[in-house]
Amino acid sequence: MEPSQAKALAKAVYHAAFGEGRDITPVSVVAEIARGLGIEGLEQGVERPTTKAALRDATDQALARGVFGSPFFIVDGEPFWGHDRLDQLDRWLATGGW
Repeated sequence: MEPSQAKALAKAVYHAAFGEGRDITPVSVVAEIARGLGIEGLEQGVERPTTKAALRDATDQALARGVFGSPFFIVDGEPFWGHDRLDQLDRWLATGGW
């Protein structure tokens, strides 16, 4: 998958979950969203051992950094948790910190 496709998929899945209230837990739902973007084969990709290992590694890294929910952003070591903190994140990015 190209980075632009991954970005579009992430936005579409995020919107499905938080904008439409859809349950994105089933792989079939995410695969359906992906197909709508012209991305095929997602179901097969998530079943690969290398994909599962990469997910475990990324999850372990996130937990080690203190991530505990979604959405969760870390900018310059500063954590921002929750959609309601996006204004604070924007302010941080605009000013370079508090």
